[in-house]
Amino acid sequence: MILSGLAFAVLVWGSLAAVAIVFAFLLVMLARGARAETDSAAGAEVQP
Repeated sequence: MILSGLAFAVLVWGSLAAVAIVFAFLLVMLARGARAETDSAAGAEVQP
């Protein structure tokens, strides 16, 4: 009984951690993409 509860808790926390890691990774990639776009736009404006 205790072992099954522990396994369930590990499964829940593991899935939450996986979702958090994926969300953070996507957020970082999105931030990098937006930053690269703004940098390229600024560079295009500076160098006609």
